[in-house]
Amino acid sequence: AFGMGAPVAVIVLHELARLGVRAVLRLGTMMSLPPTRLGEYVLADAAIRGEATSGTYVPPDFPAVGDHHLGHAVRTELERSGRPYRAGLVASYDGFYTQMFPLDDRSWSTFRTSQETWKSLGVLGLDMETSAVLAVGRGLGVRAASLCLTTVDGPTQQRLDDAAREEGELELCRIGLDALIAAPDLEKHVDDES
Repeated sequence: AFGMGAPVAVIVLHELARLGVRAVLRLGTMMSLPPTRLGEYVLADAAIRGEATSGTYVPPDFPAVGDHHLGHAVRTELERSGRPYRAGLVASYDGFYTQMFPLDDRSWSTFRTSQETWKSLGVLGLDMETSAVLAVGRGLGVRAASLCLTTVDGPTQQRLDDAAREEGELELCRIGLDALIAAPDLEKHVDDES
């Protein structure tokens, strides 16, 4: 748990990398976009870099792509759990109330336009951290993946109720920890590809 936003996520990631950590799994929450439903898990295969922090570490055209080996371990645990999930493209932004969760008419107009673009690209959900974690992790030589629980429905702004959110977050942590435990050869793969 590191708080909200790409800057703080990358500070933690950078400091962990300096300590020798070679695999990081972001576990958090995300806003769902159709066809993703509220309460589903989303495993990010890749992310659109709409946040600015990753640009201070890697070039603008550097991809935010999840690590294959770590992602495979997470998928295996998701399958074992029997919980509904989707894997694919997500998008990360800095402007929560201006880009992701509109509160006024001007923001709603921008959000609707963006939503059509996201839909055409197959974006499953929005958050503030995933693209930075994936891109900066790769740039620092750290295997990174992101698994999120969808707690807000983008188009309707409906929220997951407290009991379902608490249960979903506990399961999210269990799935994530089981994936990390089940993937003990991650260090080997890092060394193989260095």
